Amino acid sequence: LPSLRGCRALKTLCLHRNALRELPPLPASLTRLLASGNNLDEISTVTDCLNLVELDLERNKVVFLPDDLADLHSLERINVSKNLLSSLEVPGMSRRAPKLRELKIASNPLGSMPWWLADVSAGSLEEIFSQDYKAIRDMREMPGYIRTLDLGNRGLLHAPALHPHFPHITTLKLSHNSIAFLPAHLSDLVWMRRLHLEDNFITFLPDLSRMSHLKDLRVQGNRLATLTPTIRHLTELEVLYIGQNPLSDLPDLTGCVALTTLWMAGCRFTSLPLSIADIPSLENFYCEGNPLKFPEPAVYEHGGNDEVLRHMRQIANNRREQAAMEDFRQKKGEEKAAKAAARMEGF
Repeated sequence: LPSLRGCRALKTLCLHRNALRELPPLPASLTRLLASGNNLDEISTVTDCLNLVELDLERNKVVFLPDDLADLHSLERINVSKNLLSSLEVPGMSRRAPKLRELKIASNPLGSMPWWLADVSAGSLEEIFSQDYKAIRDMREMPGYIRTLDLGNRGLLHAPALHPHFPHITTLKLSHNSIAFLPAHLSDLVWMRRLHLEDNFITFLPDLSRMSHLKDLRVQGNRLATLTPTIRHLTELEVLYIGQNPLSDLPDLTGCVALTTLWMAGCRFTSLPLSIADIPSLENFYCEGNPLKFPEPAVYEHGGNDEVLRHMRQIANNRREQAAMEDFRQKKGEEKAAKAAARMEGF
């Protein structure tokens, strides 16, 4: 589209379902921008519409909101549902939020809900976010120095933004909710000791390597098809629950030198990696309910989980001994060849 900035009397602009990839320059006079059903991924030009009252961008590909959105002092209705927003963090939005009459944000891969959501009047927000709204309002009454936060079984669709509001939290429970995505800032909670995320709809975990003090991680009963390899950096981790997920592969956990309990029951493992046998402190191991071909089902039937771990450790030890023997033979062969070469040089 050509620039519309010169259309100084334009009040309403309807661009529904036009396969637009970008918005044209817009006039400051615009009060209603209706542009649903396009392919927009960047909307920074909307903040040129200083008199904007209604913004409808449903069913686009918007990945972030403009930083100066809160400067639109007349804005009352926002519809950004069914986009690709992972965050709603906008500077100064807490001062704009109370004036919103309608806020639609459903069907976005949001990692967290911002604290300014609690400043929106309850009637302006979609009903499905009522529990998220209530949780944030409750959290805003809590002191920032708390160490334990239990938001389990509250019907949450999204995790509330936690950092920097609770920077020293050590225990976080988000169990038994309907959370699908986790905030990227989760790894900034570097003092975390216990993180309970079981029984949600989580499909992936963010980088956890900065949680160097994490001791207890529970993510069972989710939709994880893979685990972040950064888990191997958690040297203080003692308890790891990953069962009841569609997992078929496991990252190397030998770096988790303090791990004593590994629960991986009810997944899709057909073969267990021998690296499990090299986790130095592992004592409590659970793998029932997997369609295992290695170790053979007969191993579990003979002695349960303990027998599986013992069997794998025996195989791993045998392979180490064989590798050591091969190294020994190779060195002997090299020494013999070196001596023979020396004798030949003497003639």
